[in-house]
Amino acid sequence: MIRLILILIVIGAALTYLIHFLERRRRERVSQLRSTFLVQRPEPRAHAPALKEVWVRNGALRLRVPQPWAEEYPDAESAAFYEHRGRLRVLRVATATIPCPPVRLAEALRARAEEPSTLETLASGDLLLKSLSIERQKEGEVVGFRWTIGRPISEARARIATFTLTVPFSGAGDVFTRDEVAQVEREVRAAQMSEHISSPPSGDAG
Repeated sequence: MIRLILILIVIGAALTYLIHFLERRRRERVSQLRSTFLVQRPEPRAHAPALKEVWVRNGALRLRVPQPWAEEYPDAESAAFYEHRGRLRVLRVATATIPCPPVRLAEALRARAEEPSTLETLASGDLLLKSLSIERQKEGEVVGFRWTIGRPISEARARIATFTLTVPFSGAGDVFTRDEVAQVEREVRAAQMSEHISSPPSGDAG
């Protein structure tokens, strides 16, 4: 009986150590993914796919996505883009107009990121905030690479556009994902955000 108890104690200790070890490895991986995404600005490969121009329905945002990607527009202010073969990798886009004077815009953007983030001013004068989050979905854990652009549109209001690329946690650090993140970031930086909401040109939004 004592031998059995000792064996159970050893097994329990081993399982506890394994759980802590795996969790530590997970945290280290998340930290590495976050630091790489926030600090580096990778260039997409030369063999990037052909792109198409898309609009959010209210006309507030225009950007380019890979030509084969499917498009969904759940409402006038948001959109989702993904490969036809699956929904594991999705780029979600959302726009909003918020009450915010220009001098408070940076503070307002940082408040939208619960995780560590970086903030920079683009050549256009818009602010770009980057952050990375880990989410649990029914398919498993996913990594959310997030870019948020802010632009003052009056003395009391600002327009926000948030781009979130979600990918499975298991493949978040592979070469394909790094290339895809680089491609999306390039298009995010080149996206055009209007100060006036209007209908997009016919046919451009799918």
